[in-house]
Amino acid sequence: MDIDAGRDVGAEGAVAYFDRVAAGREPKAVVNWITHELLGQLAKRRETFADNVISVAQMGELVDLMQARRITGTAGKTILRHMLDTRTSDPPSMIAEQLALFSAQSGGDALGAWCAEAVAALPDEADAVRRGNVKVVDKIVGRVMQISRGTADARAARDALLKMLQ
Repeated sequence: MDIDAGRDVGAEGAVAYFDRVAAGREPKAVVNWITHELLGQLAKRRETFADNVISVAQMGELVDLMQARRITGTAGKTILRHMLDTRTSDPPSMIAEQLALFSAQSGGDALGAWCAEAVAALPDEADAVRRGNVKVVDKIVGRVMQISRGTADARAARDALLKMLQ
């Protein structure tokens, strides 16, 4: 039986699945994604781990993309739901490309445009940050995340906004 075949991933059980995904990866990140995100999504669907269709290779790549900050956690959750909904064997990187979910890292043109749009949408908050109330920048970061559909790097957005508003 090929555990990476897709529909048979639950046959060995969650512990064996974790061991295979965690090989060569940060175990804490793997356990968080399997227990919180994967098992959470399966529970919402009233499915058991035996119903899991996400291969070891897919889950491993998903964790790798997030660890490398190529996608955000929000984008990772979107990709995970997509894989469960469509039961696809496509790699997460292909799904991220198709759904335009790769992160906008610091300094990107898109990030600057999203920040400018968020500042324009929240002029009172922008003025508060200019007056020294740095805590308010988090609300503007939230707007950047909303505008970017979760693809912006929140730390990079915060840094860009602080530079823009100082």
